[in-house]
Amino acid sequence: MSTPGSDLAALAGRLLPGRDVRPVEVVEVGWDHRVLRAEVDGVPWIVRAHREAGDRAIAEREHRILQLVADRLPTAVPRWELFTVVDDVAVMGYPSLPGNPLGEEPRSDGDFVLRFPPPLPELLVDRLAATLARLHDIPAAEVGTVLGPPPDPQAFRRHRAQRVDELAAAVEVPGPVLDRWRADLARDELWTGTPVLMHGDVHPGHLMVSGDGELLGIIDWTDSGWGDPAEDFLDHRHALGADECHRLLARYRSLRSTPPDDALADRTAVLQSLGPVGTALWGLETGNDHLVRRARQRMDDQAHRLAAGLDPV
Repeated sequence: MSTPGSDLAALAGRLLPGRDVRPVEVVEVGWDHRVLRAEVDGVPWIVRAHREAGDRAIAEREHRILQLVADRLPTAVPRWELFTVVDDVAVMGYPSLPGNPLGEEPRSDGDFVLRFPPPLPELLVDRLAATLARLHDIPAAEVGTVLGPPPDPQAFRRHRAQRVDELAAAVEVPGPVLDRWRADLARDELWTGTPVLMHGDVHPGHLMVSGDGELLGIIDWTDSGWGDPAEDFLDHRHALGADECHRLLARYRSLRSTPPDDALADRTAVLQSLGPVGTALWGLETGNDHLVRRARQRMDDQAHRLAAGLDPV
């Protein structure tokens, strides 16, 4: 089911009675939401509507997590002033965070146009490292009051292995790439991380930065929840490169009150190499041929690197 109503701006006006809602643009590129940029009583706002019905539980989880982290992190997060369900579709709205995205992703395919090319400004790396360290250090008992007890860490590995099998059954994966994925998933020493509260989608489009490169906020917490801390570094590595990821991880390690596991950096690289799995499966599920083609291209790139004796990413 699509978002209720053909006009997201009209929907926002109905849900904010008595307020002056002036639409600016509707953004359609996201996988999970349609997004309206608007001014509400002269203040820039974001109104998001889930693309699919029945996602209320996901939105409620995101809302609870935002309430948990809002006053704990050294950068801003969305503070919802609107949260409702229309025709079984979750709709939320909040004043826009300041700044602009570190990068734009025009086709939602993992290809970014960066506002700041590497190397990133020191103040951006420092603030992002501090934010992720603070997020991952929230005690499990407190996270559990919102999400329930942490899952078995090996469940993450089993889920990824299942997704690899699903992709291999659906499309032709280059043999050396498939073998490497399965070998990495079988390496017990890699999968030792303790579950933490993660953002789950820390890519440049969700990092709001100032003109001089200060991190001002992190948006779109839809994928937040219990997870592997490496999940919060893989998009950084993909979009900005291994060197930038190593910079970020070094700062992060120095700031964690509970030291992360020794395999974190290597596991981040493995998760990046597995990126085409999710992209291709989502493309197949939604009929987005471009995503499937882009995933195939990345798998072919990995095959060429492996043939040259290099790591896949």
